[in-house]
Amino acid sequence: MQDSPYSGKDTAAYISAVEALVGDQDPLEILGRMSRKLAEFFANIPENSLALPEADGKWSMRQVVDHLFDVELVYGERTRMTLASDQPRYLNMDQDEWAARNWYGSLNLQSMLDALGSFRNVNIAMLSSLSTEQKQRFGIHSKRGNESISDLIRRWAGHDLLHLRQLDRIRIAVG
Repeated sequence: MQDSPYSGKDTAAYISAVEALVGDQDPLEILGRMSRKLAEFFANIPENSLALPEADGKWSMRQVVDHLFDVELVYGERTRMTLASDQPRYLNMDQDEWAARNWYGSLNLQSMLDALGSFRNVNIAMLSSLSTEQKQRFGIHSKRGNESISDLIRRWAGHDLLHLRQLDRIRIAVG
């Protein structure tokens, strides 16, 4: 069900792709706009299309929101672990297993958007307060290896942009 053209099979290509989406933009500004972008996007989406995937084996718009919420928690935790510990190790997040085994699609969309926005606001406040030295601290990702907080922030922002594109693609596909 992976919706990224860069599945876990090619980590380097995925990282390159999400970082390229950020380009010269400020990753914190991208992260700061996400809640507004999602609110604008979902303002005119009919309720009956939220659970429709763009194709067999792909995610629905609802599942994308649930995934974004999970990533918010995971990236926030990785950042906190890296700040609080020397070179912590963290596991890869298998998004397909999380989607298949968790509650994806079963909670109220507005509740999920509100929760995502609240967590994002807390994470943005934390990230904005970090010194250059703190941003250079790193954790060890089980697939990607050493990952500084600066790297994580850039990938987080690229991940947002990737899924905004995905939401547009799904909206077009389901009508």
